[in-house]
Amino acid sequence: MLVVGRLAHQILFRSRPQYYLIFSLAVADLIVGTVVTPLGAWYTLKQGWDLGVTLCDFWISMDVLVCTASILHLVSGYNPISFSRVRRN
Repeated sequence: MLVVGRLAHQILFRSRPQYYLIFSLAVADLIVGTVVTPLGAWYTLKQGWDLGVTLCDFWISMDVLVCTASILHLVSGYNPISFSRVRRN
């Protein structure tokens, strides 16, 4: 939560393009940590799904969407840290 807030502050006041990627990655990881992982832990502990079909569909959709987005951020080939160093020089 602190990372998301800090990056939102940086985006609003500095408007550097490399912060958008980091902010998007932070939001994707936040959703993984708050939605996908707890429901996955519930499924594992109960050894089955007893929370309804709609929530199951939502969980699977979020799992695929957000985990894929997080992975694609990491392998995008765009390194915002090195980009900001090159840009300043």
